[in-house]
Formats: sequence, structure tokens, C-alpha cells
Amino acid sequence: MEKILFRKLLIDCSIFFFITLFSASIIIWVFQAVNFLDIMIEDGRDYLVYINYSLLNFPKIVSKVLPFIFFFSFFYVISKYELNNELIIFWNFGVSKFQLINFLFIFSIFLTFLQITLAAFIVPNAQDKARSFLRTSSVNFLESFIKQKKFNDTIKNVTIYSDGKDKDGNLLNLYLKKEENINDFQITYAKKGVFVEKKNTQILVLYEGETINVLNDKITNFKFSKSDFNLKNLETNTTTYVKTQEVSSLNLIKCYLKLKNLKFFDIDIKNFTIENCMTANLNNVIKELYKRFIIPFYIPTLMLTILFLLLKSKENINYFKYRVFIFLLGLLIIISSEMSLRFIKNNIFENIEIFALPIITTFSIYLIIFFNLHSFRKKKMKTYIKFLSKSFLNSFFYVSLIMFSLIFVLNLLSELDFFKDINVNSYYPIYLSLLNSPTLIFEMFPFIFLISTQLFFINLFNNNQLSVFKYSGLKNSKILFIISSISFILGVIIITLFYSISSSLKNFYLDLKTNYTKDGKYLAVITKNGLWIKDVIDDKILIINSVKIDQNYLIDAYISEFNKDFEIKRNIVSQRIDISDKKWIIFNAEVFDKNEKLKFERLEMNTNFDYLLIQNLFSNLSSLSILELFELRKNYKSLNYSLIEIDIQLLKLISLPIYLMLMTIFSSVIMLSTKELKSSILKISIGLFFSVLIYYLFNFFNVLGKTEKIDLFSSVLIPIILLTTVNSLIIRKFNEK
Repeated sequence: MEKILFRKLLIDCSIFFFITLFSASIIIWVFQAVNFLDIMIEDGRDYLVYINYSLLNFPKIVSKVLPFIFFFSFFYVISKYELNNELIIFWNFGVSKFQLINFLFIFSIFLTFLQITLAAFIVPNAQDKARSFLRTSSVNFLESFIKQKKFNDTIKNVTIYSDGKDKDGNLLNLYLKKEENINDFQITYAKKGVFVEKKNTQILVLYEGETINVLNDKITNFKFSKSDFNLKNLETNTTTYVKTQEVSSLNLIKCYLKLKNLKFFDIDIKNFTIENCMTANLNNVIKELYKRFIIPFYIPTLMLTILFLLLKSKENINYFKYRVFIFLLGLLIIISSEMSLRFIKNNIFENIEIFALPIITTFSIYLIIFFNLHSFRKKKMKTYIKFLSKSFLNSFFYVSLIMFSLIFVLNLLSELDFFKDINVNSYYPIYLSLLNSPTLIFEMFPFIFLISTQLFFINLFNNNQLSVFKYSGLKNSKILFIISSISFILGVIIITLFYSISSSLKNFYLDLKTNYTKDGKYLAVITKNGLWIKDVIDDKILIINSVKIDQNYLIDAYISEFNKDFEIKRNIVSQRIDISDKKWIIFNAEVFDKNEKLKFERLEMNTNFDYLLIQNLFSNLSSLSILELFELRKNYKSLNYSLIEIDIQLLKLISLPIYLMLMTIFSSVIMLSTKELKSSILKISIGLFFSVLIYYLFNFFNVLGKTEKIDLFSSVLIPIILLTTVNSLIIRKFNEK
């Protein structure tokens, strides 16, 4: 009978574990596959490459999520057995808790070796094959990949620009720059471009254009009525070099022995050729070996953590909190296992304490559980938490709905005024308002949380529910803890999900709106290939490329000047251009005019741009997701451009959950402090007054950060610290015992 019971438990745990593991991996894989699709589209990769690359990344996902899914699955099944009284059957048939713990512990060892197999052998092989697909695949740059009026830098060292398309889908007014360095490049201009398929190769056929070749200050050019631009053998910006995680485990071991001048079973490793094996990479090698062979041994630790559920009965008044504690402890172990990588040293023998961390952690868990379980409070909070969460979320929903409606109407009025003299469909302003409203409401979330909290407490006051809670022993501080935790979780959801959606909609909104603004002829953007500017002035079209910006100067710049018919007039090369105002000063200019090369120590050129306008025109930061902000920051940094605006935006987003939580607490303490007031409007007015001051305070310190009066972290942290201090002082007054 014992075998039957053990077999049933094992089957239930295994089925739930493998189904959950597969489902979670599929979901994560789908999200990553979408990102891979963007990369492949940007790089012009064949769909077969995309499919193979995506599928080969699936084992890595499985290996990554396995520890957490294992912990969650077995935690759930064991808890379910306890709650459904199924464990009583085990005890009735003479199965001891020790036997059950021992049985499941042995099974966890089996899963440990499964994880080692995945992490140490299957995943590196799959990652290596995935990278091979990128290394060996060619670019299949399709017409749809070129976006109108945008500088496309998909292909490495190549930038393509097109003014638009005609009714037949042909590209118009093309600009192509292919460069190796500042003194070695090729520029091609064409009035029309068409993609055609020749011998299974994508060819961009150019019509009515000119090609200029510059090599070591020597210039040659020729005009053409038709020319082919072959994209097959061009390399994209996608990384194709071998990474440590793609190297086989055996080669990693050999690499370590080689770098440490050690022998493996009397075999001299020094003569082995191992890719990416260098002294500078030694730490990464050890870390990778640790991830593959040591971290999987946290699985038995996690299993022992779960099995402590068996030590307490569900009838115990603390059982719910005990489960929560065990679950959080398991999460802590998972996080700690990954964090331990930071302490890895360059010698395996110096990392013995870290390698022994699973055993130490297991021992520590025993001590924590046995000596600290008595600290849990006896009162069950499940019912209170459910009620308060539902009430607060209802208030948040209604306030958000009302605020969105208000913002939508106001934005609609603005759009109607903008389009009053422009002939567009009547629904167009409504459509644009819907696209722009999520971004606007994002800025209003601090007020939404404040008003939601006020409405939440007004409902409690009106229904005398606060008195009931107090009589039941539920302190006001506990209520604050519950709703502030909800606010923090909502804040995390807002920056991870809502902000991603709103930024995408904002970007779409700006693309549509730009067609009706005077700035539509201007374009300034930073890509992997540097700073790019398109300008139209005095019947001239300017396309400007610069390696980087240094204060008010463009460094290593190239300017192409066209007439209104997109015919090349001249090209200007300069190592330094002063862009302080709209009359640029070009120093040591080399001017290529047809077949002539002229040199000027100083040359002036009128533009619509100065340094400030370029700074403002790069992008609307609210239209960029967090990942895009990090990518933009990387590009800005490579060009030595100011990072202040981006850093402020990132810090604001990262700190938003804390800010919203503090606003919720502040609104709560205001409502509790004014609960004797009978007028709800007066309570809300007091709260709004102080919230406006707080909002002003936050923005005031942001301005100080932007103007570099204080450092960026202080500009975000100081108001948070001040608000936390104020909340702490006020909360002491009504923390009833």
C-alpha cells in the first residue's frame, strides 16, 4: 500500500510539474519569439533562420524556469494534499513523515541531474547551433523592412534612407551610405529603388542616381541610369561572436585547466585550441561552470523547504502564514542562488564556500524554521486581505475610468482644434485621442492612487467598517500595509505592462501626427551607425551623419546636400562642426563638388537645427518602452551625448511603484487623521492640496537633477525619503494597540 501511495503522489507531482514547466516555457518562448521576430525583421533574416533560432532557444528557457516551476509545482501539490486531507491517508497506513520526506528528497536528486544535463550539455549545444544559424545565414532584406522617412541601420556599416513610396510601391529618393571609417566610404543616391529577386538573392535596383566613392581622401564618382545593390553578403548588426554560454562544458573545463596551467588525467591541455578562451574571460568561465554544475543542487534544498509544510497541520491557526513564509523562503533561495554568481572569484578553490552554499542554506533553513515559527501572529488575515483588496481595486477602477474619460475628452477637444483647418475624416481626432490618452493618464497615476485611497476610506467610514476592523483587532497600520502592498504591485504592473502599451501607442500617435506638423520634414535620430539628421531649408535637402556629439560640436561629420528634385549638389566632410546655433560653422571642411575637391578652413551653413533643437527632436521619451530607453541610452553614451534626460526618465519609471505606494500611504494617513470631519469633499480637498505639493516637490527635484544642481539619484531619492519620513511620523499617531 505504501508503494501505491508513493506512486500516486509522485505521479501527481510529476504530471503537474512537467505540464506547468512546458506551459510556462511555451508562454515565455512565445514572448521571446516575438522579440526574435523584431530582430530578424530588422536584420532582414530569412524566416527559416527565425524559426530555427527561436526553437533552439527553447531548451534555455526550460532550464531557466525549471527551479522555480519545480518549487511552485511541488509546493502546490503538497499543499493541496494537506488541504484535501489526503495526507491523512498516508498517516493512517503507517507512512511516517520521515519516509515521505526521504522519498521526495531522493526524487529531487533525480531532478537535479536532469537539470545538470539540461544546463551543462543540451543548452550549450542548442545555443551554439542557434548562433551558427546567425553566423551562416545571409541577409534577406525585403522591401517592407525599409520604413519611410527613417534612417535604417539594420545592415552593419550601412544606412539606408527613403523619402517614401510611389503608388506602385517603388522607393523614392534613396540615400545609401556604406562605410568602413571616416576616410573610406561609399554614398549612393537614386531617385527610385525597386527590390527584385535574382538567382534567389535579393537585389535593390537603383534608377537615375550617382555613386560617390571616397578612399583615403581620393574621390571618384559616376552617374547611372540603373544600378544593382546586392544585399546578400552584407553583415547585420546582430551579434554573431561565440559567447561563454555557448561553449560546451568539456571545453569550459579544458579552458580553465589551460588558463591555470593544470593537467587533466596526465593530458597536457596547453596545446588545445579552445574558442574564446582567454585570461580576461576566466571569471566568466568559472561562473558558467558554477551555473551548470552547482546551482542545480539548490533543487534538493528547495524540496526540503517545501517538505517543511508537513511539519505543521492545516488546523493550526498559523498554517496560512506558514505556507506564505515557506513560499517566500523558497523564492529567496532561488534568488540567492543566482545572486551568488556575483561573488565568484577567478580560482575554483577560492570559491569553496560558495560551492558549499546549498548545504549551508539547507542547514540555515532548518534553524530558521524551528526557532522562528513562533513569531507568527495567530490571527488569520485571509478574509480581511480579500475584502480590503477588492474594495481598494474597485475604487481604483472607477477613479481610473473617470480620469481616463476626462483626459480623453480634453485631448479630443485639443485634437479637434488642431484639425479644424485640416481636411481629415471626422473619426481621425477621436482615433488620435484614444492613442494619446494612455500616455497622459500615465502621468496622472499619482493622483489616481491618491483619490482611489480617499474613496476607499470614505466607503469604510460610511459603512462603519473601520470600527468593525478595530473591534476585531485589526490595526490601522495593518490596513495601510495591505493597500500599500496592493499599490506597489499595481505600480509594478503599470511600468511593466501598461507603460509598454502606452509608449507603443504614443509612438504610433507621433508617427501619425507628424504628417500634419511642420516638423515632419525634420528628422533627428541616433542609431548604431551614429547621429543622423534630415533637414529641408531653402529648397535644399540635407542628410547629415556624425560619429558622435561632443558638447556643441558634431565630430567626424558627413553632409550630403541635394536639390528639391533629390539630385546631389555637393558633399562636405569635417572632423568638427559647431552647432551652437542654426548657422553651423564647419571647420577644416572638405567639399566634394562633382569631380572637384575643395578645402575651407571655415565654412558656414544655414540649417533649421541647433544643439537644443537636436536635443529635443531626438525622440519623445514617453513613446519609448523601458527596453527601448536602455537601448537609446546605450546609443547616446556611444556618441558622448548627454544621458540626463534618459536617466531621469528611467529612474522615474523604476521608482514609480515606490512613489505610488507612498502616495497611497500618505492619502491614508490624511484620511485617518481627518476621519472626524463629516464632509467627504473637505477630506478629499485636503488630500488633493497636499498631493499637489508632493507632486510639485517630486518635479522640483527632477528639475534640479536635469540641470545638474544635484546628482540624478538624489533627485529621485530625496523626495521619496522625505515622503517616507512624513508618513512614518504621522502614522505613529493612529497605530492603535
